[in-house]
Amino acid sequence: MRRRVTEPRALSTRDAAKYCGIRPARLRALAKAGQAPAPVTVGKRQHVWLRDALDGWLDRLAGRTGDSHANPWLLRDEELARRG
Repeated sequence: MRRRVTEPRALSTRDAAKYCGIRPARLRALAKAGQAPAPVTVGKRQHVWLRDALDGWLDRLAGRTGDSHANPWLLRDEELARRG
């Protein structure tokens, strides 16, 4: 029987940074500055990064448009763009 391989929805900081092609410290700094999606806290000290939020962020950086309703990060950016 074949096992179905699934992509994780949540990534560790190290895996999220690798997925984005940057160093973990850079990802944390960008998130702290509000320039990247923030991690989700899943425990007292455990943080994970949602793959769909990272995908939306990278798409926005690349100038791609898509279904912004599926990604709250893009909605936030569109709202900020309308304001100023």
